[in-house]
Amino acid sequence: RHRIATKEVAARSLIRKSAAMLQRQTGAPAYMARRMAIKSMVEAGELQEIDAHPALDLLNRPNGYYQLSYADLVAATVTSLSLAGKVFVEPIAPQTGENRGVPRELYVHPPRAFELEKPRDGNPLPGFRMRGSDLRFVYDPDPIKTEMFYYRYYNPDNPVEGLSPLEAAARSLRLNNEARAYNLSYMQNGGVPPGILTG
Repeated sequence: RHRIATKEVAARSLIRKSAAMLQRQTGAPAYMARRMAIKSMVEAGELQEIDAHPALDLLNRPNGYYQLSYADLVAATVTSLSLAGKVFVEPIAPQTGENRGVPRELYVHPPRAFELEKPRDGNPLPGFRMRGSDLRFVYDPDPIKTEMFYYRYYNPDNPVEGLSPLEAAARSLRLNNEARAYNLSYMQNGGVPPGILTG
């Protein structure tokens, strides 16, 4: 286990150094330099590309109902983050046997279906409850212990609750919509304001 972790750390360090060098040489954005570094290292035989693994199988077919492909999983995740600022992903794993605790399905749930539990015993986020039921999911930052993965955009007012980019822009959008409605009523009224103050 320690040897695997050491190899992974060494590979990440090598990718980071190679990407930084490519970024300086080509002026490419960081994400592109990283991709170029990985590709060149795979071609040179310095990294081995894994094309068959249970984790890849899970990502390629997260579940058989809602997210049927990796693209569906990404679309559901990005849409939830964009609209609600948070996403809930439930890993379904066997409770017994040799594969106990190893996820075999992933479900992206609608963000409005869950509410965050109040902090207790110094834990800012002990879990989630499904709205309208007693169903509870334990949350733990350790992915092995958690019953629900929770990702969110940073919210300066409440670091535990996500902030949607749309919610942040809502005030500006409302102001814009009200200005358009006022202008429309003004034009429909023949350019005459609704009232005149005289003194």
